[in-house]
Order: sequence, then structure tokens, then C-alpha cells
Amino acid sequence: MKFIQDMGVGKTPFVVDLLMKRAKPFGYYYHAHQGMEILYVHSGRGQVIVNQQRHPIRPGTLLIFQPFQLHRVQMEDVSPQFPYIRSVVTFEPTLFDSYLLAMPELQQFFRYLWKSALTSQLLYLPENERMLDHLLAYYKPRFPELAESAGEECFEPAMLLTMQLFDYIRMHWGNERIDQPQDARNHHAQSILQWIEEHYAEAFQLERLAADLHLSKYHISHLFKQYTGSTINEYLIARRIRQACWLLQTSPLPIHEVGALVGYDNPSYFCQLFRKMTAVTPQAYRRMRETSYQL
Repeated sequence: MKFIQDMGVGKTPFVVDLLMKRAKPFGYYYHAHQGMEILYVHSGRGQVIVNQQRHPIRPGTLLIFQPFQLHRVQMEDVSPQFPYIRSVVTFEPTLFDSYLLAMPELQQFFRYLWKSALTSQLLYLPENERMLDHLLAYYKPRFPELAESAGEECFEPAMLLTMQLFDYIRMHWGNERIDQPQDARNHHAQSILQWIEEHYAEAFQLERLAADLHLSKYHISHLFKQYTGSTINEYLIARRIRQACWLLQTSPLPIHEVGALVGYDNPSYFCQLFRKMTAVTPQAYRRMRETSYQL
């Protein structure tokens, strides 16, 4: 299990990956981005965990992830007959915001999606609505195949595409959404996620979680795995490392204090785990972000 904390917009403000096709099963990781992410699903079905909730994914699902927001997308039964096809735009929101000064209504809506506590971050477009498919297919030739970032030659089309996506989202934001039916299992699983959100920086004890939620330890572990596709420990580690990444980038705190704040009092173990999950040490991660793109 890995945690991926990526910017997607290191020295350039955009990463554009359109109509990427996967035809075989692949690993699913909890991850977060320093920038914002727009994800559109052209083909495939599965689920996403975000904001301590699970939502279904189907063709025509558009998802918006805020900066540093932990999430996990898991697609089901990916095969050559049923591929997962998606388009992703990841970008630096502070720069994008500056380009919306001449469009105050769109800027206001963008800032709402960027900074507000959203109750929903998904749009379920009608499956016969193909406008986004056509728009993204139109833009795909403008970006190099398998490009990791949108360089100078791609900056203008990336900006135009992102503006059009947000204008499209704004037009459809008031549409009725399809919510996951709630049952007792979903309710309990969301309670577990919320409990972890409130206590992730503390020493974890499954017994305490079970007592607080009035459920058995076995039932909690089984239900969480069934609901999210991961174990509680995997999610807890990802949540802690995500917070550590945010602290390393936004504060001057020493490494050992960052570790303590996210639940790891042993600095050596924290650095070892951080490197295992991100492939770099906390010190290297901080240096990388200090030299990354700044507005």
C-alpha cells in the first residue's frame, strides 16, 4: 500500500492527461494533490472515497478534488472488454484564479469549489450527454502523448480547457445528483471514517474505536474493508502522511515535530514510514516543494 502525495503542477501550473485508457486491473492508492483536480470518467464503473464518504462512479461522472484532499478511486472489473477511460486536469488554483479576474461570476463559482466545505464534489451527467467527451477529444491532440506536465507550448490550451470545464460544471451544478443509497452499513462506515478524521493524530486503538461506536472490533474491520476496499490501518497511515505532507510544505516545523503532530512520536520510524509511502524522505520532500512552482 502506498500513499501518493503529488502536485501534478511542480514547475508548470498544469498537468493534462486526456482519454487515458486502462484495460487491466491496477493498484488503487489513497492520494492527494497540492493543486486542484478535475476527473471525468468516460468509461468504467467503481467507487470513490472522499470526505469520509463513498460514492459510486459510472460513465459520465465528473469529480472535483480540492488541494490536499485525500481520496481514493477504485474501478471494478477493468478489462479489455470493459476499460477504464478517464481524463484528468490538475492545476495550481492560485494561478488559475488570477486569470479569471475578467470573469467575476465564473471566478466566484471557482472560488466556491476551491475553498468551501463542499457537501458534494461529484456530478452525474446523463449517460447520453456526450458534450464533455467531444470537448476532451477535441483538446487531446493539443497535448503531448503521456506528457507529465503542460509546458509552455501547452499552457494556453490547458488554461482554455480548464475554463471551459468550470463553465460547464457551473451550468450543471444545480442538477439533481445520484446519491449512494444509505443503509446501516454505509452509516457505520462513514462513522468510522469520521472518527478517524477526528482522532488520526492520536495513538490508534481499535478497542477504543469499537467502544465509541458501540460495534465489535471484527465487525468494524470487516465493514470498513467492504466499504472502502482498504483496511483501517492503510487508511490511517495515508491520512497521517497526507497531513505530514501539508505541514512540511506550509510550516517551518522541525521534522520530528511534524511526525509527532500526525501521530508518530518516534522520529526515526516516522521518516522511515514517510519514505516508504512517498519514495522520498521528509527532508527531501520539503526541499522539493521549496523549489516547486510559486505564483
